[in-house]
Amino acid sequence: MAENNYPTIPYWERKRYYDTIFKEQKGRCAICGTPQEAIKRKLCLDHCHETGVIRGILCAKCNHGLGCFNDNIILLLKAVVYLRQSRGLRSDDVETWIDMEHDTI
Repeated sequence: MAENNYPTIPYWERKRYYDTIFKEQKGRCAICGTPQEAIKRKLCLDHCHETGVIRGILCAKCNHGLGCFNDNIILLLKAVVYLRQSRGLRSDDVETWIDMEHDTI
């Protein structure tokens, strides 16, 4: 059986959140901006797995991507550094963000 990721939010409340956020985000993924009509699956109601707080709606690819990084900001920033460096771009500013994130943990 699938784990209930929204233990404190009943189904009818999740739908209300989804509908409200869908309108706020104009029916687009909060990360990549892809509109609902351009994808096969319904946009996902994204939430923090630690707190259960709903963050927004995402396409399946972006939702899966965050999940692969375990919602870890430092790992995501390191991925940005990796991509920038592979393209010959400076990443000093991103590395500074990584240091700042380490300081807040």
